[in-house]
Amino acid sequence: VFVRGKVYSVTDASAILGVRPEGPWGAYILVKDGGLETALVAERVEGVIPLEGDDLVSANAVWQGARMGLVLGRVKNSLQTIYVLDIGRCLAQ
Repeated sequence: VFVRGKVYSVTDASAILGVRPEGPWGAYILVKDGGLETALVAERVEGVIPLEGDDLVSANAVWQGARMGLVLGRVKNSLQTIYVLDIGRCLAQ
């Protein structure tokens, strides 16, 4: 994908996490960890939440991404269940 004069590879996060997308891709999320950069595809982006280290709790999830160690944690005090991915580990997959 071409964004602001730069070409990014596209990574399907659903394939990394072992989940099936519910709909077509609707957004790209540019991520970077060290020297690795990519555009994750998503069905939608509902918002951006600024987080501090103590805003996360353990992610005792049963889905494949959590079991593979790709999740840093779950946002506490949220009305929805929101998991925070470890982008470095996701990109290394």
